[in-house]
Amino acid sequence: MTGDKAEANQRYPWLLLILLCGAYFLNQADRAIFGVVLPLIKTELHLSDAQLGVIATVLFAVITILVPLAGPLADRVSRKALVVGSLLFWSISTMLTGLASGLISLILLRGVATGGGEALYTPGAYSLIGSFHAQRKGFALSIHQMALYVGLIASGAIGGYVAHCAIA
Repeated sequence: MTGDKAEANQRYPWLLLILLCGAYFLNQADRAIFGVVLPLIKTELHLSDAQLGVIATVLFAVITILVPLAGPLADRVSRKALVVGSLLFWSISTMLTGLASGLISLILLRGVATGGGEALYTPGAYSLIGSFHAQRKGFALSIHQMALYVGLIASGAIGGYVAHCAIA
């Protein structure tokens, strides 16, 4: 193996971890930002608090139901394809959520579609991290988990800025 190729092979697990951390950061920031901008959504779409609660309930119910199904799927199909597919599905669903015009479209786009994309990501990502960081699995998984919390922290500031710009 040439020096360049060997060096690239050593960097790949870390590059993969960085990319997965970026995806997990965006995933969690998106989830938390939704809560920050709920008052704007409520006003814009004339929704009640109960209706907003249904959207969040559906999101977490879909994730709860699909994560255990996504685990065996990650063992049977290409984990890379599963992660990339889930990120594409989640991203498109998130973008389309901006076009939602009422409760049903928000439930379908935010709850079902976005929740489904999120649920498919985690088992594949954890499995990839574990296989590429076998000797330092705990460390690599802790770095990935940190992206979740950084996303949650950043979402308050980002969501506040988005809400401010929407009002201005």
